[in-house]
Amino acid sequence: MEFKQRLIDHAQRVDSLAASCVSEEATKMFLILPFIDILGYDRNDPREVVPEHHADFSDRYKHKVDFAILQDGQPIIAIECKCATSDLIDHRGQLKAYFNAAPTVKMGVLTNGLIWEFYADSDSPNILDDKPFFTLDLKDVAKGAIDDTTVNGLLPLRKSQFRPEEIGAEARRRHIFRSMARVLQEWFDEPPAEFTRMLMRNCGITHIGSTMMTDYQGMVRQGISDYVNRLILKRLDISGVDVHRLAEQAAPATQQAAAPALAPQAAAVAALPDGESDEAERIVTTETELRVYNWIIRRLSFLVQDEEAFQEISNVQYRDFQVKFVVYYKRERVGRLFEFREAPASVKTQRLRFKVCTPDGADIDIATDDINDIDAPLLAIFTHRVETLKTQR
Repeated sequence: MEFKQRLIDHAQRVDSLAASCVSEEATKMFLILPFIDILGYDRNDPREVVPEHHADFSDRYKHKVDFAILQDGQPIIAIECKCATSDLIDHRGQLKAYFNAAPTVKMGVLTNGLIWEFYADSDSPNILDDKPFFTLDLKDVAKGAIDDTTVNGLLPLRKSQFRPEEIGAEARRRHIFRSMARVLQEWFDEPPAEFTRMLMRNCGITHIGSTMMTDYQGMVRQGISDYVNRLILKRLDISGVDVHRLAEQAAPATQQAAAPALAPQAAAVAALPDGESDEAERIVTTETELRVYNWIIRRLSFLVQDEEAFQEISNVQYRDFQVKFVVYYKRERVGRLFEFREAPASVKTQRLRFKVCTPDGADIDIATDDINDIDAPLLAIFTHRVETLKTQR
């Protein structure tokens, strides 16, 4: 908890100072070195943190990085710094050269003080990976978008826990996990034919003609959605509720399944005065809005690590308005998580429009085609709402 708070405090300070750091040296002094301290390395000890460190193939070919972190006199981490106003795209060349020239270095870091990219050699020894295995954006942290996944991702990189000989395997594991999650998401959204055939064979259906494949793919998609919903509802352990019925309500694949999912809205309408109730009854909750709500319930169940907060997911509800769709925790105003609007049909990209609340009272506007883009701020505000409203049962 202390480490997380130090990280948040540092992120907020960095966010306020970044615009004034117009040179690389200022960025190093005010943004980068303090973060090295947070990771547990002593920047005031030249035996541990060495600026402008060289790694040489020969007298003719010399390579250096802005900082090297040493262990037992040997560099194990290389840090390449850029000005706070610079993007990190295409700035890995110098870091790659140093990494290749220093066989004891097991992790490379590229940063402008705001964004930190962590690299390893998960594919070939002493060959820097093309993609970072972990990225930290302190601008998001400063806005309250920090979760246990972010903190846990940093913990193995701290001095007290860093194991140079293990970081390559850890990086490979994270790369594989990220790829696996992406593939599973793609299969969840659009089950491929070979995956569909495999499932159908296990269900006793061995011959699937091309004309029936689309129908079976729809069944697989709905079956996966139903199964995930049941797991979530069972884990929530909502007493006195038929899990089977709730799972059917949560499934967004068909119009029949969508209709019962209006329960949170119906409850809100019933509680309104007569005039407002009449107006609310004229609002039509769209299938997209229901899909967003159902996905948020499933996504929170995946993101939330704290058991007490997990039990509170059942208190997430929605209320539909004429121009916006509001998802909230317990109370519509003080427990608001986000507002959702779908872009007009004429807009072809970034059609999902979110205004996500933050713990400090500000709002983050996110326009995207991938609902997972709201993961970090969603988790941050949900955790905050649970903490502030936990006494209101």
